[in-house]
Amino acid sequence: MAEEKRSDTTQKGLRGTISNVSISQLLQMVCVGQSPLMIRALCEGKEGVFYIKDGQVLHAITDQKTGEDAFLEIALWDDVLFEIVPCVEDVPQTILKPWEYLALEAARIKDEYEKEKLIHVLIVDDSSFFARQLKRIIEEDPEFVVVGVANNGEEAIGYMEDEIVDVVTLDAFMPVMPGDTTLKHLMIRYSVPVVVVSAFLEGSTDILFDFMRLGAVDVCSKPQNRGEGLEQYGRTLRSILKKASKAKTDRFRRWKPESESSDEIFKFNEKYNKKLLIIVGAEGSHMDWFRLPLWDFLSVGYVVCFSSMDKEFIPALAELVSKYKGCNVKVFSGKEQENIALNRKVLNFLYARSRWKFDVSGAEEYKVLPDVVSQVDWREGVETAILDIVDLLHERLDIGILCLSGGDAFSDAWLDSMAERKVKWLLPPEDVLLFPDMVESVLKKFEHLNNDKCNVCIVRGEYTYLGSAWKEE
Repeated sequence: MAEEKRSDTTQKGLRGTISNVSISQLLQMVCVGQSPLMIRALCEGKEGVFYIKDGQVLHAITDQKTGEDAFLEIALWDDVLFEIVPCVEDVPQTILKPWEYLALEAARIKDEYEKEKLIHVLIVDDSSFFARQLKRIIEEDPEFVVVGVANNGEEAIGYMEDEIVDVVTLDAFMPVMPGDTTLKHLMIRYSVPVVVVSAFLEGSTDILFDFMRLGAVDVCSKPQNRGEGLEQYGRTLRSILKKASKAKTDRFRRWKPESESSDEIFKFNEKYNKKLLIIVGAEGSHMDWFRLPLWDFLSVGYVVCFSSMDKEFIPALAELVSKYKGCNVKVFSGKEQENIALNRKVLNFLYARSRWKFDVSGAEEYKVLPDVVSQVDWREGVETAILDIVDLLHERLDIGILCLSGGDAFSDAWLDSMAERKVKWLLPPEDVLLFPDMVESVLKKFEHLNNDKCNVCIVRGEYTYLGSAWKEE
């Protein structure tokens, strides 16, 4: 609705200010009268001027442009305040085309610009039924547009040649070109973020690992039910895709299994039992777990791990970490009916989108209890759980937080609470992370401060260095 702030007709011609209208609406109103007018357009420090005579726009000017180019620039501005005054000065005619034509051209340009801001998704799935369902789920959010649906990998490569694609959803099991082969081509030729959306059967842990190793940014299961469950699934999937579209896939490095068996050379240092390291990994972090010097962390204290993966995939991730790194792993599913103690000599994996409570009544036993809230936002879940742990244990244990890749920044209030409790930070270089947002939020908050004043210790370096630093502190 147009908002007219002032109008004055005591002098010849229209005079006043107006907002909340488009340039087309405004010109339709003012050009009817045939009076010579000057319209000044003000928008966020920018200024432009139209000159109107005999019902047509005669001249336009901005700081950088004149004529039709200036008209189009002003027409693309949002939230413009227009000031209208009678015009008595002579100006050159720099606009020859009718203003109606230019307004239509501006609308076309603006529409193209809005489309460019959308997240362009390519769906690759051999099930036309599921692809239609997935397209509907994704486009429930107006920030997305599905630019194509490919039935197999070969079709997907064809789409990539012709379309702008920000993120790909990829089925693992397809004819013609299977999912893993498709992923290789997409990563090598286009370096586009890929989210695997597939039905992984029980016992397909190694298949899941192959997709992570080949560069999949994230993994999401296909929906199993309808109604309320499907709505939650849609919200989760869209959140994953939004973050995945921003992945710095050019930083991806394939991981090669270590040739040396850590089991034969590792010994727990029972002398050091007063440390707790919390490892946080979200989007793009799945292969980071295999690069960590986990035995160094375990040798000097407790290790608690938070992952943003789907709940059903965390046991598979834990199994793979145990298989390739030789560490024992405990996964807290949230279904336990009794208190389960954190284990001193294993990696303790907790699902970050569940709510957890902790019991530290025992002198040397720290127990985990599932709370009644089973599904919360990733950042809310991980910040709440870590704060609970730190509140209960920071006077008993030396606590550190190691950040892996993650697309969410920590909140300022939560970072302040960690500083107050003298939590140490272990941070890898940002340029090795597909999503550096978590690490950058810590650095932005603390790096410019004097460590003595804000009680913050930040250790930065490659993973092997972080392991040695934590072990030797």
